[in-house]
Amino acid sequence: SYDGYDTLFTKSFHANGLEQSWTSRFFAGAASGTTALIATYPFDVLRARMAAHWHPSPIYPNYLSGMLTIVEKEGFIALFRGFKVSLVGIIPYAGIGFATFETSKSIIRDSWGLSSNQSIPLYVCLGTGVASGVVAQFVTYPLHLVKRRLQVHVPNESHVKYSIIKEMQNIHKKEGIRGLFKGFSLSLIKQPQSFALTLVINDYLKDYAANRREDQHEVQPDPVIYR
Repeated sequence: SYDGYDTLFTKSFHANGLEQSWTSRFFAGAASGTTALIATYPFDVLRARMAAHWHPSPIYPNYLSGMLTIVEKEGFIALFRGFKVSLVGIIPYAGIGFATFETSKSIIRDSWGLSSNQSIPLYVCLGTGVASGVVAQFVTYPLHLVKRRLQVHVPNESHVKYSIIKEMQNIHKKEGIRGLFKGFSLSLIKQPQSFALTLVINDYLKDYAANRREDQHEVQPDPVIYR
């Protein structure tokens, strides 16, 4: 969905006399991240609860059963518990990640005198993707931490209300600034590399589809007519 949003925002920027920039790519990345979040969030909630369950027997037999159980006991809105903090986190994460990656590729292309982004070596794209993922992860990690805690929390009879700011304040008060980055070093083992692979595979599929369209639109020679 990034390319669709990128085209939309680029046209909007051009209509207002502005060139495509880091800002337009940020908005496109944020919009694509939001779209993906809405589509997959209930599964993320189930995964978080399953991972936090320490009993030998599974908390839910499967995803469908888990969703039905949560809706029955806690209501449909429980499938989106922590969504607000996730949304606040995904907007800068996806926005910064995509914008940094695409802008870096443009800078590398121009600096190296390449004809297009497709000419950039694969290892350079992967390295750029990892660096973009690290930056995005660092900026948004405290929000990611709060999201996980809200997802795992099952409300009791007191129906305690939670907020992003209050939860971050509680963590800072009890655990200090390091508490907001608990587990950050472990996240660097997987998240930036996964993000880089996603970006590179997305580029590959996009280029492949573009090449296929070009091949299909090539003018075919007139058939030879034998008399």
